[in-house]
Amino acid sequence: MDRLAKKDTPADEKVMCIQALGNAASTEARKQLLEILMDRRQEVRIRVECVWALRRILPVAREKVSNLGPCVRRNGPFPSLPVPPCQNESCTKPFT
Repeated sequence: MDRLAKKDTPADEKVMCIQALGNAASTEARKQLLEILMDRRQEVRIRVECVWALRRILPVAREKVSNLGPCVRRNGPFPSLPVPPCQNESCTKPFT
């Protein structure tokens, strides 16, 4: 992932690194891939590879979140919206 951050890394090498991260479904690389995707100074093909890599990472990321259990609560990007109560009666976690 360090090679992606370097500006002197050739575009072909960046594409190969991004493809490898997507094939490995590396959820740790998601933030860096999003940063590359939003950077309009990057070549279009690099940004397109980020989209494809993120599409391969998404199912794995969803699975990790769903394995946390029913008591996981989050406000997400809309903190003003109310959080629904937990359906688990033994849950003592406060709303976050």
